[in-house]
Formats: sequence, structure tokens, C-alpha cells
Amino acid sequence: MQLHALVSGTAMLVGVLGPQHQAVWTPFFGEFPILRVIGACKLMAFAALRGAGDWLPPFCWVQSGNFWDLTANACLVVVYMGGAYTHVAEGDTRVAGIGVGFAAMGMARLYLKTNDEKPHMGDKKGA
Repeated sequence: MQLHALVSGTAMLVGVLGPQHQAVWTPFFGEFPILRVIGACKLMAFAALRGAGDWLPPFCWVQSGNFWDLTANACLVVVYMGGAYTHVAEGDTRVAGIGVGFAAMGMARLYLKTNDEKPHMGDKKGA
């Protein structure tokens, strides 16, 4: 999930991946370059999932790394469901299944991360 966010996020941000899919989202966002914004979001999510919230200001100042990890994970679930919708709208249901698979992995990761009992950095319990 992280590798995919890094590679596809970079490709979407620079405009190599995505322009052919813009027509699917034009009714919702007009000519706004939503796919480039999604690419930037994927890169920010990649950084958060790799722990940037623990060392990157201003997030580290409030010790909110776990919050940013979970937020990034939730954003990626939405992004992958949007990707699945894009490919279904284009008639490519095989690729849509990959987006649903990534979203399922993200939901499982959210469940596991929110249901573990160990205290996280910045949590008051156990400190």
C-alpha cells in the first residue's frame, strides 16, 4: 500500500498517470486538476504511513504521529475507492478490483491499528 502510494502518487502529481481518467471526474470537479491533488495526497499519506508525523514539524510538536498515520490510512481508503469507481466508470472492472483490494487492506490496517492495546507516542495512558 505504501509503495503503491509512493509510485502512483508521484506519477499522478507530475501528470504522467491520470489525465486519461480526468473525464470521469469532470462532472464533479469541472476542470480542476483533481487527479494531481490526489497524487499529492498519496505522497503525504505515504510520508505519514512511514512515520513522518513523529519527526516532521509541525506534527511532531504535538506528538500526533499516530493520528496522522490513521488519517492518512483513511484518506488512502477513500482514494482507492475513488480509483475503483474510476475504472468501473471506464468499463475496466479488472483494475477496479485492485482498488477495492487496496481499500480492503487499508480498512483492515485501520481496524488493527485502532484496536491494539499498546499505548502510542503522545498517549496519556501508560506514560
